[in-house]
Amino acid sequence: VRTGIRQEMISPLSLVLLVALIATSPRTHGLYHDMSETLHYFARTATLRPQLMKFEEIQLPGTIKMALSTMTHFNTSDDKRPGAILVFGEHAREVIGSELALWLARALAGDANTTLLTWPQVVSALREAGLLQLPATPPDSPDTPSSAPPGSSKEHDAATAVAYWSQYILSRLQLYVLPIENPDGRVLLEGGELCRRKTRTGVDLNRNWPYAWQKEPRTEDDTYGGPAPFSEPHARVLRDLAVKVRPKSFINVHSGEWAVYTPWDSRAATAAGLPADLDALVSTMGRLCNCQAGPAGAVSSYLAFGTSMDWFWTQLGTPYPLTLELYGSGSEGKLKAGQANKALGAWPVEAQAGVAPPGAARARGHHLHHHQRVHSKRGRSVQAAGEQAGFGGRSARHHARALREAGLQPAAAVNGSAVPQQRRRLQAGPAVDTSEDKVLSKVKAAPAQVSQCFAFFNPMSEPEYREVVGRWFAILMYTLRHVADPAHPGKPTIQSPGAAAGK
Repeated sequence: VRTGIRQEMISPLSLVLLVALIATSPRTHGLYHDMSETLHYFARTATLRPQLMKFEEIQLPGTIKMALSTMTHFNTSDDKRPGAILVFGEHAREVIGSELALWLARALAGDANTTLLTWPQVVSALREAGLLQLPATPPDSPDTPSSAPPGSSKEHDAATAVAYWSQYILSRLQLYVLPIENPDGRVLLEGGELCRRKTRTGVDLNRNWPYAWQKEPRTEDDTYGGPAPFSEPHARVLRDLAVKVRPKSFINVHSGEWAVYTPWDSRAATAAGLPADLDALVSTMGRLCNCQAGPAGAVSSYLAFGTSMDWFWTQLGTPYPLTLELYGSGSEGKLKAGQANKALGAWPVEAQAGVAPPGAARARGHHLHHHQRVHSKRGRSVQAAGEQAGFGGRSARHHARALREAGLQPAAAVNGSAVPQQRRRLQAGPAVDTSEDKVLSKVKAAPAQVSQCFAFFNPMSEPEYREVVGRWFAILMYTLRHVADPAHPGKPTIQSPGAAAGK
């Protein structure tokens, strides 16, 4: 036996445990996990650790199922913990989000101690977030604060600190994780449509919600929101879960830029009534990612209609509604030297009644509603990214047309003959062994323009992958710690100017 373990010394029980360990351990080669590998982890861990995780598959039309993982301390009697819903993989090509879901679950379940938590990028991000310093009281004590006492300077190792904060979070919150909300789109992506954003039926799930929904006549548009709100079963599953849970936080994870967003998506303003402590939370999150942070429509100069974040805020009053943008090629959304994010209240503050009526996007400019978020998710200049992908540095106003001209319209079949057969190397960086990485193997073999589209949304080198996963892992742990703290009840306080004046 080449492992150095004598065969006759392995008992049947040891063999079972060894197989279980292999089945739930991260690979040592490659970066990305395909959908079956990702969902297998959640299903397997729910079997091995039923006190921490439950797993269910919800049947969608056809043979596709949507996975839902619930994490908390199920062996305690407290059934009144508030919920937090985390959604990943809503857009098929944004694979890095599902990677973050997998690593977050591993850490919360205590499986990541020998891999993720040894990455220097993770340790550095945890240190910046103050998560290596621990309170003196036990994590499951109701009197434990959400941070170490002022003046505390002792640092713990990453494994000890993450174990502490995992216990803190799961003893106070019930996490509902959708690791891949768009499984049918993901199947098509893994089949070769590496630029696919929408579902198999051609609907953008983050435009399929009724609040400020707008009918889009062009079904081929990459932000086509369907024939009607909640036309898609994926959105209905999330809606039903939200109505049942009434979560304290909703976190929708995307990629295409670096950003932390709050409502409104559909207005260039901060939503009135958001809790005051959300301002400090978002400010810290923006500092940790060194990226733009604030109300989505205002910060990005891009209005999105029919989104889940606006619906969660207006229909359920979810106190901590957030959209995270993990990565964009060319550092899209990163703060430049001397830049700083504004406080939420420093933007115009508008209540729900002031939502833009249908058609307002066209009045503000056709590009506000119709452009695809491929090289500028939120409407800024895309010259650098366009040059990188071969689109000639076109502006956001025109790059949707450029995509179609380049044969990258995700709804179209990508079979290798619709676009030039030029091949490309992966982005600069240490070589990645793709022998066990089905996703990157597919990207590496794809035509140049298709693989460049995938690379815009997902880091392609191992150091960059670890930096993105590690940094956003720390940010998510910091955010969940904040939401879990009973000292942050999420009471509405940010008011519009008229409300503040008593009008």
